[in-house]
Amino acid sequence: MNRRLIWFVTIFIGLAMASLVLVQAYWIRNAIQVKFQQFEQLVTRSMIDISMKVEHLEASKVIVKKMDGSPDTADLWLRNRRVFVDRVIAGMFNVQADIEKRITAEDLEGIITEVFDESGVDFPYEYAVIRWNNQIAYSSKNFNGIGKDLYQVQLFPNDKYPNSNNLVIYFPDKKSFLFKSLSYFTLSSLILTLVITASFAHTVFIM
Repeated sequence: MNRRLIWFVTIFIGLAMASLVLVQAYWIRNAIQVKFQQFEQLVTRSMIDISMKVEHLEASKVIVKKMDGSPDTADLWLRNRRVFVDRVIAGMFNVQADIEKRITAEDLEGIITEVFDESGVDFPYEYAVIRWNNQIAYSSKNFNGIGKDLYQVQLFPNDKYPNSNNLVIYFPDKKSFLFKSLSYFTLSSLILTLVITASFAHTVFIM
């Protein structure tokens, strides 16, 4: 084959290879960004659900205590929004108790786990309940929020005089888990690139 033609084919295939690699790198980067955005939205919605369930749990306990009824009876009452309105109005005339007396660590952990399981957030997490003065009311065993991507939501936001108790959560291995979830896509792209590269090298060699 003419040497000039060989060089032309080599340059053409090389440019095609470079373009393919750039396109694959772009799509991998885009897939990672989309995955992170989806995770952020999912966790944000879950945090709101956790706050609502915490409030629902306290309201159901109050109803059971006042009505001397069962949890099933409380659920029936809670289906009516008026119960929540009555609870807010009652809060106007009562000093809210400390957060530890309103929701225990065990109950809170149960709600967090339940909501995350329902949302498909199956990553290990650490949490803390922070008071208005930035003191920790209670937390998970290994909580250390310094330098972490924190997700925060206010607990009992419908109190007439909210005490600004906030639930703070972070995921220690968030990045590694998200990258791992994209490993199949990344691996298949890498294999495809290697196959094409090998084919290109073989073509140049036999020419």
